[in-house]
Amino acid sequence: MCKCDPPFRLFAFPTKIRASVERGKWKQLIGGRNGNKLWSPSKDSRLCCSHFVDWKPTKDNPNPTVNLGYDGAEKRVKRMTLFDATSHRVNAPKKRRLVTKPEPLTAVVIHDDPDMEALPKSELKVPFVLTLLVFVVGLLLKLHEQFVEIQKLKEKISELRGTVNYLKNNVCTEEILQNDKEVTFFTGLNCKSAFYKLHSLVAPFVNRKWRGVLVSKERISKREDDTIGSKCQLLLTLIKLRLGLLNKDLAKRFCISETLCSRIFFTWLRALRTVLECKVYIPDEETLKATNPQRFRKLKNLHTIIDCEELFIETPKDLHLQSASWSDYKHHNTLKFLVASTPNSSIVSPAYMGRISDKALTVECGNLNRVPQYYYNNGR
Repeated sequence: MCKCDPPFRLFAFPTKIRASVERGKWKQLIGGRNGNKLWSPSKDSRLCCSHFVDWKPTKDNPNPTVNLGYDGAEKRVKRMTLFDATSHRVNAPKKRRLVTKPEPLTAVVIHDDPDMEALPKSELKVPFVLTLLVFVVGLLLKLHEQFVEIQKLKEKISELRGTVNYLKNNVCTEEILQNDKEVTFFTGLNCKSAFYKLHSLVAPFVNRKWRGVLVSKERISKREDDTIGSKCQLLLTLIKLRLGLLNKDLAKRFCISETLCSRIFFTWLRALRTVLECKVYIPDEETLKATNPQRFRKLKNLHTIIDCEELFIETPKDLHLQSASWSDYKHHNTLKFLVASTPNSSIVSPAYMGRISDKALTVECGNLNRVPQYYYNNGR
């Protein structure tokens, strides 16, 4: 409610329903406070004419902007006026553009050139057979290129296989057998050439891996791929025979498993026996008598000295083999074999299970067949 001096006219505040925007502007410009809240006029609140520029609310000056009676009123009025001016620019109606109607299109008849009509029309059609022929020729050329590439790849594969086989056969042997002294130490042979000759003799008899007493009798159609070359396998066998190394040690040296090491050893051992069995030297009667030591010359009918030896073995997993290899004399699982010695030669029989007796082994091994008939006739 206005507190100006009379005479004046009083104007009611705009209502909330009809002019809520104008009512809010009046409240902000008057700047009344009710504590911390903005003062809100009641239905009986009035504002006198001295606060309007035109002494009443008009279309050009509808808000109270004069004699507001508080500090900062002029700044608030300027801010309110500037806000109203910018809002009127944004909400100003857009100018309509004049749209002119397009002129109607007229159809123009285009006459054909008589000279062009006189020329013959060319219709080029490719026969289907020719198209198919071109397709087949292109396909054949593509197949030929692929065939040539496949041949090159096959040649490269064969070269790589040759390199792999060379490395398998020669790397281990070249590293271990560097000179004749090492050949003698590891294999017992005199030189490298003797090792290679022995390999060339024994290798054709190695046809498959040995897999045990029962399994070895079965026919195996497909041969296993060797992880190491045949020369390395022969070297492994000779080292085991010469130095008596364990399978675990040999498996580490040749980078294979212990199972494969055992199979390789038994396979090549059988092949060596097949090749070298016929090379065993049995001296005749005159040679034996001439070469007998002085101590044994009194025994005129002496041919060989025989003895049965036993070697300890690991306990087999098979119960039948455990029973067959048990030796009551050694109280251990053993292998038994016969050794026949003469002054200039010696013979070792095949190994038998430790349970067999010395007499049965001597008869079964066939050593008595090598003794000449002369000694039997003289009571030996």
